[in-house]
Amino acid sequence: MADLRRPVLFLFSPDTPGSFAHVAVINGTARGYVQVPGHTTFHIEPATMYFKNPSFHTVIYPETRMNLDPYRHRRNADMGMCGNDAAAEWMRWHARSAIDPQPDNRARRYRRETEKDSDKSHNKYSAESNGSPRQRRSNLGEKNTCYLYLRADPILWEHIKHNKYNTILSNERTQEEILAFFASHVSAVKNIYSKTDFRTYDNSVRYMGVDFLVLRTSIMTMENQDCNGKNPTRYCNRNIDVTNFLNLNSMDQH
Repeated sequence: MADLRRPVLFLFSPDTPGSFAHVAVINGTARGYVQVPGHTTFHIEPATMYFKNPSFHTVIYPETRMNLDPYRHRRNADMGMCGNDAAAEWMRWHARSAIDPQPDNRARRYRRETEKDSDKSHNKYSAESNGSPRQRRSNLGEKNTCYLYLRADPILWEHIKHNKYNTILSNERTQEEILAFFASHVSAVKNIYSKTDFRTYDNSVRYMGVDFLVLRTSIMTMENQDCNGKNPTRYCNRNIDVTNFLNLNSMDQH
């Protein structure tokens, strides 16, 4: 979270070289971000995300004031191990007292034999040892666009509708917020990949100017997935991780 107690002077000129901005306006308020090269990224969010009935409509804060540590919510390991401190100390003591045994004669003989063979086989995977060279692959050319199908699960719907702001949003407003969320992430990815030069070590394959285009979106709700009914879908599972979410999507008829 950012420290919102201190005011931030926000001055931005669209003529700043290399700058980039993505802003969505919903219900009269803006949300998005502005990247200023050599400085930082400024995040723009509705004030209702942080305050109840605020007298102002927008909060702008720099990324330099955010705690970006991904492990900040995890318990400190020095605080204990849930009653297993004695067992942990016992394991550390045995690890420190371990003695590396000397290899027996058979192990030494095996090592000598493998050292002899290594002189013959160390280059068996080289180009000289494998016939004709590989065919060079062509670049992306004009086919540089990745087409996306984005889906929102019912847990995201519930979070934005009930928890993201200090009020319960309408279904229409919730849908607009999710679509703006999609657009913001796709915009950030496009900004990164369009400037990245992907190439192999030998430069035989090179990808530049990769773009992304959203062709289709779908938004799952608590209602259309029957999360509170008798036949909830597996997408209603609140503990589903990314891997299982992708697996479920792969089994759907798209």
